Amino acid sequence: MSFKMELDTRGLDGLYAVVQSKLQDVLKRGVDSLMSEAAERARGASFTDRSGDTRRSIEGGILTAETTDTQITGYVKAGGAARFIDGGTVPHPIEAKSARGPRGRLRFETQAGGVVFAKKVNHPGTKPNPFITTAMSQIEFQVRMTQVFSLAMRQFIEETNRG
Repeated sequence: MSFKMELDTRGLDGLYAVVQSKLQDVLKRGVDSLMSEAAERARGASFTDRSGDTRRSIEGGILTAETTDTQITGYVKAGGAARFIDGGTVPHPIEAKSARGPRGRLRFETQAGGVVFAKKVNHPGTKPNPFITTAMSQIEFQVRMTQVFSLAMRQFIEETNRG
């Protein structure tokens, strides 16, 4: 005994394109939202920022120029001294910008309230304070993106069933 079964798949290409487009948009918004949240966490982290420039420079989102049908690139970035605060520094010399000139001096205030000038100092280095790299772990990001994807799929299925 045998039987024959036929399946008409016309229109599935269009369905695939619709699914891909809807999910791509949802995933882009999800990555953008999570990277913005990670940047907000980094801005609120505990670190010394005397001028406020480093804290104000922190931002997160997606790199739209690098977003493709198969890859969405998210980022959290910061300027100022962020990389030195986040990753720490090794001991290093610091020299006044115009140390070769007669007035090139570094100025320091002492704990006693005095002022000291020097052409060059040896900085002892700083310990890392990973406020950016710990703003959102890779695991948290993956779990939350899975939730975003699951919700998007559920909504898409419900819309499809209604239509």
